[in-house]
Amino acid sequence: MDPMTAVSSYSQIANPATGRSAKEVAEGFEGLFLFQMLEPLEKSSEALFGKGPEGRTFSGLFRQMLADQVASARPLGIADRIESAIEQQQNGKIQG
Repeated sequence: MDPMTAVSSYSQIANPATGRSAKEVAEGFEGLFLFQMLEPLEKSSEALFGKGPEGRTFSGLFRQMLADQVASARPLGIADRIESAIEQQQNGKIQG
Protein backbone atom coordinates (compact mmCIF):
# COMPACT_ATOMS: atom_id res chain seq x y z
CA MET A 1 0.00 0.00 0.00
CA ASP A 2 1.42 3.34 -0.95
CA PRO A 3 1.64 6.04 1.75
CA MET A 4 -1.17 8.19 0.35
CA THR A 5 -3.59 5.25 0.29
CA ALA A 6 -2.60 4.43 3.86
CA VAL A 7 -3.24 8.01 4.97
CA SER A 8 -6.59 8.01 3.21
CA SER A 9 -7.56 4.72 4.86
CA TYR A 10 -6.54 5.93 8.30
CA SER A 11 -8.29 9.26 7.85
CA GLN A 12 -11.55 7.39 7.19
CA ILE A 13 -11.08 5.48 10.45
CA ALA A 14 -10.28 8.67 12.37
CA ASN A 15 -13.45 10.69 12.15
CA PRO A 16 -16.23 11.80 14.49
CA ALA A 17 -18.61 9.16 13.12
CA THR A 18 -16.34 6.33 14.33
CA GLY A 19 -15.53 8.08 17.60
CA ARG A 20 -11.79 7.73 17.06
CA SER A 21 -9.53 10.74 16.82
CA ALA A 22 -6.46 11.03 14.63
CA LYS A 23 -4.37 10.86 17.82
CA GLU A 24 -5.92 7.53 18.87
CA VAL A 25 -5.47 6.00 15.44
CA ALA A 26 -1.87 7.22 15.16
CA GLU A 27 -0.91 5.92 18.61
CA GLY A 28 -2.64 2.63 17.82
CA PHE A 29 -0.52 2.24 14.71
CA GLU A 30 2.70 3.03 16.58
CA GLY A 31 1.61 0.53 19.25
CA LEU A 32 1.11 -2.15 16.59
CA PHE A 33 4.54 -1.38 15.15
CA LEU A 34 6.16 -1.64 18.59
CA PHE A 35 4.25 -4.85 19.31
CA GLN A 36 5.85 -6.41 16.25
CA MET A 37 9.28 -5.08 17.23
CA LEU A 38 8.94 -6.68 20.67
CA GLU A 39 8.28 -10.15 19.26
CA PRO A 40 11.75 -11.45 20.24
CA LEU A 41 10.81 -10.62 23.84
CA GLU A 42 8.18 -13.36 23.72
CA LYS A 43 10.81 -16.01 23.08
CA SER A 44 12.88 -14.91 26.07
CA SER A 45 9.99 -14.55 28.51
CA GLU A 46 9.45 -18.25 29.28
CA ALA A 47 11.23 -17.82 32.60
CA LEU A 48 8.78 -15.10 33.58
CA PHE A 49 5.49 -16.48 32.21
CA GLY A 50 6.20 -20.20 31.85
CA LYS A 51 5.96 -22.55 28.90
CA GLY A 52 2.95 -23.72 26.98
CA PRO A 53 -0.17 -21.95 25.76
CA GLU A 54 -0.75 -20.10 29.04
CA GLY A 55 2.75 -18.68 29.03
CA ARG A 56 2.41 -17.57 25.42
CA THR A 57 -0.93 -15.92 26.20
CA PHE A 58 0.42 -13.96 29.17
CA SER A 59 3.59 -13.10 27.27
CA GLY A 60 1.51 -11.74 24.37
CA LEU A 61 -0.66 -9.70 26.72
CA PHE A 62 2.43 -8.30 28.43
CA ARG A 63 3.97 -7.44 25.07
CA GLN A 64 0.76 -5.68 23.97
CA MET A 65 0.51 -3.64 27.17
CA LEU A 66 4.19 -2.72 26.96
CA ALA A 67 3.83 -1.65 23.32
CA ASP A 68 0.73 0.44 24.09
CA GLN A 69 2.42 2.19 27.02
CA VAL A 70 5.55 2.95 25.04
CA ALA A 71 3.49 4.12 22.04
CA SER A 72 1.60 6.61 24.19
CA ALA A 73 4.93 8.40 24.74
CA ARG A 74 5.47 8.48 20.94
CA PRO A 75 9.19 7.69 21.11
CA LEU A 76 9.63 6.85 17.43
CA GLY A 77 7.73 9.78 15.97
CA ILE A 78 5.58 7.49 13.82
CA ALA A 79 2.37 8.54 15.57
CA ASP A 80 3.23 12.23 15.13
CA ARG A 81 3.72 11.81 11.38
CA ILE A 82 0.55 9.74 10.96
CA GLU A 83 -1.55 12.13 13.05
CA SER A 84 -0.29 15.09 11.02
CA ALA A 85 -1.02 13.32 7.73
CA ILE A 86 -4.53 12.34 8.85
CA GLU A 87 -5.30 15.90 9.94
CA GLN A 88 -4.03 17.27 6.63
CA GLN A 89 -6.14 14.72 4.75
CA GLN A 90 -9.23 15.64 6.76
CA ASN A 91 -8.61 19.35 6.18
CA GLY A 92 -8.33 18.78 2.44
CA LYS A 93 -4.66 19.70 2.16
CA ILE A 94 -3.70 16.34 0.66
CA GLN A 95 -5.41 15.12 -2.45
CA GLY A 96 -6.02 11.34 -2.18
